[in-house]
Amino acid sequence: MEEQQVSEEGGVSVREIFRTIWFRKWVALAVAVALFLVCAISLFYGYNPSKKNYVMEFSLNLPGEDNSVVYIYPNGTQLYYADMTSLPTLLAIKKSDESFSDIDVETMAARGKINIERNISILADGSSTSAYREITYTITASSNYFDSYKQAKDFLVKLANTLAEYLATMKIDYGAYISMIDSAEDYEEIIGLLKSQLNDLEKKYESLIKTYGESFVVDEAGKTLLAYLNELKAYNTSSILDNLLTEARTNFYVKENSTVDYALRKTELENELAKAEATLQKLEIVFNGSESSSTIVLDANVLKEQYDLVYDLKYQIGIIDGYIKGSVNEEYDKKVQDAINKVTVFTDSYSDTSATVYSKASSVVYLNPGVVVTTGGMGLTTILVLSFIVAVIVALIAGYVAGKFKLNALKRAEAGGENASDATSETKEEEEKQ
Repeated sequence: MEEQQVSEEGGVSVREIFRTIWFRKWVALAVAVALFLVCAISLFYGYNPSKKNYVMEFSLNLPGEDNSVVYIYPNGTQLYYADMTSLPTLLAIKKSDESFSDIDVETMAARGKINIERNISILADGSSTSAYREITYTITASSNYFDSYKQAKDFLVKLANTLAEYLATMKIDYGAYISMIDSAEDYEEIIGLLKSQLNDLEKKYESLIKTYGESFVVDEAGKTLLAYLNELKAYNTSSILDNLLTEARTNFYVKENSTVDYALRKTELENELAKAEATLQKLEIVFNGSESSSTIVLDANVLKEQYDLVYDLKYQIGIIDGYIKGSVNEEYDKKVQDAINKVTVFTDSYSDTSATVYSKASSVVYLNPGVVVTTGGMGLTTILVLSFIVAVIVALIAGYVAGKFKLNALKRAEAGGENASDATSETKEEEEKQ
């Protein structure tokens, strides 16, 4: 009693605290186990999903990109990188693969649980005066909306590749001159449009070759850009169109549904010819009356150009005279239609080729080794350690409280004389066990 009193006067000792806990050790153990399980399960299934994110960092290599802040697609539209995580894009990705069918993209977008950021760094290129931009993108998505890491990775990779897929399916009308053929009034105009279309396609192929090289392989057969260009040039220099034009002018073929008023056109040309001849006469007077040699040379050049103009107008009037009496020829019309179809094939081929080149020239470079990394949340080891610490602390407190309560009950019973001998013996037995 004397030792206990000293302890009470001097405060509760650590030894006495643990003796009290040991008095109700089974209570402490039960609380520890139960609380450990509750904490571990709650943190793993409750906290982690709400805090864990999947993050993918990447850069884009796009055709024609000059590393500027603004990128313009080959069809003239501007790239808006935020569109990669917009709801229409998310819905399109979801529909593209059945494995994404359970992803609630609507809620994910509405709650802002997926977003993209663009990071621009200015890096030196080795010289003291120049620098270039390094542009990277980071997509962050909450793990709550994915069944697994693999599903999240596949989905985010699809998102990053939406720009390349857009380039592959991008529709650009390269047949500017082809579309004008239906409104052409005669064969001469049609053939002129076909020539302009071929020349335009040549320039476009040369532009692609300048950017990507003549050996750029377009299709699985190994056909290169240079091969496509040579095919086009071979047709363009084959004189097929020139021969058609000569045949039309020689035989004065007209379209069956032609609405050309050749008589009116002749009148217009005759008026132009009259003006040109009047100008020519004045130039001849000036030329014949000149004394300065420098003036003579200048006037001779001008005079030649005017002679050429007069000759050309007379030639056109002669052709018009023929067309006024012209005839329809179905066989010739078929030749012209074959030429239109051939040039249309060349145009469609370029459209497909350019889309393939743009698609192949674009790429996504992932900056993380695993493509997608997991951030936030807690690892299993951390969860277990934290749950154990919490469980032990609370269990010790619960055990001490339970033990203290029991000891106080025994002391009150002893002080009141109720079952004093039993209480005393029970207390001694508990102390002996300890």
